Amino acid sequence: DMAGAEPLLMRALAKDRGIAAAWRSYAQLKAAQGNAPTAVASYQQALKLDRKSAEAWNGLAGALGRMGRSEDQIKAYDN
Repeated sequence: DMAGAEPLLMRALAKDRGIAAAWRSYAQLKAAQGNAPTAVASYQQALKLDRKSAEAWNGLAGALGRMGRSEDQIKAYDN
């Protein structure tokens, strides 16, 4: 339930902005809602916390692609 997930994720991030999994989940939610810019920013935050997250790199690449940023998309896929 996307409508119910967003407030829960926002609460989790308000308590602790250092949880990479929460940022990934928030990014996935925003991507599913069609908000690619917010998804990109959230994936980037997740990657600041966990540079090895293949899930975050893949999600970032997809969101960048939806924004038409193909060069950045390729760089994200290369990570």
